[in-house]
Amino acid sequence: MKAPSIYRAAVVGVVACSCTQEAAGFTAAAPRAASRRGRAQAATTFALRNAPTSAGCGLSAITSRAACRGPAPLVMESSSYSGDYPSRRGLVFPTDKEEGWFDSASVGSPRVHRYYHDEGNRWVMWYHGQDTEWNKEGKGVMNVGTGRIGRAESTDGLTWRRTAGQMAMSSVLDKNTEQWWGFDTAHVGLGDVNLGASSRVATESSVYFMYYFGGDYEETDVQAEFGLSNPVVGGDSNAPLKGVRMRIGVALSQDGLNWCRVEGEHPTGACVDVGGSGEWDRLFVGWPVVINHMEKEFRMYYHALDPDTKKFRVGMATSQDGLAWEKKGPVFDGGPEGSFDERGAGRRRIVMHKGVYHMVYEGVDKDGVHALGLATSKDGIKWERHSDQPIFERSPPGSGAWDAGGVSNPEIVETDGGMWYLYYNGHPEKKGGGEGEGGGVVGKSAIGVAVAVGDDLTKWTRLET
Repeated sequence: MKAPSIYRAAVVGVVACSCTQEAAGFTAAAPRAASRRGRAQAATTFALRNAPTSAGCGLSAITSRAACRGPAPLVMESSSYSGDYPSRRGLVFPTDKEEGWFDSASVGSPRVHRYYHDEGNRWVMWYHGQDTEWNKEGKGVMNVGTGRIGRAESTDGLTWRRTAGQMAMSSVLDKNTEQWWGFDTAHVGLGDVNLGASSRVATESSVYFMYYFGGDYEETDVQAEFGLSNPVVGGDSNAPLKGVRMRIGVALSQDGLNWCRVEGEHPTGACVDVGGSGEWDRLFVGWPVVINHMEKEFRMYYHALDPDTKKFRVGMATSQDGLAWEKKGPVFDGGPEGSFDERGAGRRRIVMHKGVYHMVYEGVDKDGVHALGLATSKDGIKWERHSDQPIFERSPPGSGAWDAGGVSNPEIVETDGGMWYLYYNGHPEKKGGGEGEGGGVVGKSAIGVAVAVGDDLTKWTRLET
């Protein structure tokens, strides 16, 4: 199969995007086609101009799902922490005390890029966050730590400073407040950020692709439809739950700061929809990560909770352009009874190392405790678990540590000298036991770092902070 022009310097194609001409440098908008499928396939070409970042994300206007704002000033806010824990070992990116910021209650899903420059390294992290008032607008929205998406920068990957975005509460991607029919009106969460090019995006330079997910205000009776309890609304396990029917979307940017939603073929604008009746991913699809497999195709790995087995499972979808996706079914679902991941596998990061795919993933045990495991694959489809035991787990229960409730949502980055950084979410213990935030666990979370040296990605040590 011929490579689908991934990461080419200049490509031409067709796409529907939410940018408007509010930002400088946009080409004229094309007439709106009669249907979303028609717009996606219409003979319309747009150019992503090789302009400075002051030109916004540089995409032409074809649809108007949400405005792509102009350039955000790089106002840097120092990281601060609102928690008081006996041990902060590993902690590098806490919640923000600054009033009015989108991440004052919780941060999570770190996605880290490292850039090399003559004057030194530059690190950029995208993440999602939640403020203390996030659920007052629409009570009953499922809490998985999502809300809005932001950005931070660093010179060493350890000390981070927030970047103020132009969207609500200094975020860089807000929930969709302009189109009531959108899949992402209640909350958005970060899946992945890749720097590359697509055969359907015209540009003279590479483009950032953000794969995110979100939910709307539609109520879902999870008890009646799926036999699941609702732990969120007033202790009433039978209450309908909003925001649970999550779908996956794509946004594009030229500078990584100003983003434009791409309108997918689903009526809500999503590029990956939930499964149909009886399918394993009919409840939600979320937390996508995307790799370029052998320069032949894009592969997206996402996860869902299978209502029939009550296990979290990882599914795969493929694409030739990074925008239109075809599901291929589940490829991984954790371990057997008694293992750290017997209730399934969720959020993950996949890297190629020594010619083999390594997936660091989040497993859930019988008690709902989240820990990290490792699986490997030669083809990215058939995966072999490393062990029934985790490679990285929470700090000792009762220690009062910031991550004593559980660890989740891994990101791994190779650094100099054969050293690897593992970025992860840490969750405090709830009063009376239990876990913190994420994957069905609710509460405050922060981001930490552990280190591994050499080729062994099974031995991680928390950074001394």
